[in-house]
Order: sequence, then structure tokens, then C-alpha cells
Amino acid sequence: RRDAFDQTTQWVLNLLADHTAISLANARLFQEIQKEKQHAAMVIESVTNGLLTTDRNGRILTANPAAEEQTGWKTAEMIGMQMCKVFGLPPEEERQIRQAMVEGMEQQRAFTIEPIDIVNRQGGRRIISLTGSPVYETNPEPSGMVVLVRDLTEREEFNRLQDELISSISHEMR
Repeated sequence: RRDAFDQTTQWVLNLLADHTAISLANARLFQEIQKEKQHAAMVIESVTNGLLTTDRNGRILTANPAAEEQTGWKTAEMIGMQMCKVFGLPPEEERQIRQAMVEGMEQQRAFTIEPIDIVNRQGGRRIISLTGSPVYETNPEPSGMVVLVRDLTEREEFNRLQDELISSISHEMR
């Protein structure tokens, strides 16, 4: 019947329908956000270079599997540690990296430092390159950094062998 509901009941039903539509839209958006988060996590996990995020003080917030392999630390152990401690850096390189991070955040620009000699947790020596870039959340000021860790050990070893070969050949020619 046309007059089955009075005006108040119709208003309540319209209100419920509006809330239901909003709830369904929110659920769809939530699913899309979850899907995007999963996709981003999958991309980060599959990056072959180490990837770390730090807070403003250089404490590690996240790390991918490549960073675990390069440093010898598990992600759960790295979280909350100073990035320089994870890399086993000598004091002078630690100061250089901290200064680059501070300047990068103050000037809101990326930095690259290479080559850096590190000692992983098992005592193995590696040569790496660090590229850091400020990360922004809701403030106009950076909340931390994302740091890409590239392993240059093989490249540096190749360069050393190439130099030795050239030196040896030139010595033999003399």
C-alpha cells in the first residue's frame, strides 16, 4: 500500500538505506586499500636490493628480505635498532651517514653514499651503496627515510681484478 509507512518511518528507512550504502562503499574502499597494501608489500619483498625505512633518528622501522641477507640480521631484530649499528660501521662512516640523513631531511632531498665498507652480523665484509630519501606522512616535515642498500661487493671485486690485470700486463710489457 502506498500509505503503509508514515512520514517518520519513511525518513528512518531512507536514513538506514543511506547508512547501508555508505557502509558498503566503505567496505569496498577498505578492500581496495587492503589489496593495494598487499601489492606494495609484495613489491617491497621482491626487490633484490635491501630496502629499509627509518624514523627521524635513524632507527629501523621496516626491512625487506634482501636487507636481511645483506646485514645478517632478521627484520624482527633490526626493528628499533640504529641503522648504522646494523651495518657495523666504523665511527667516521657512521658520522658521515648520520650527517647525510639529517641534511637530507632538513633540505628535503635524497642522498647517495658509496662505497661503504660494512661488516655483517656473521663478520663478512661487504661493500654497499646507500641511497636515502625523506618520507612524508601527514606533516610537511619528513617523518623518516627510506633507504635503498645496493651490494657493490662483486662490482668492486671485478674492478680490483681488472686493475690488477692491467697492472700486470703493463708490467710484463715493460
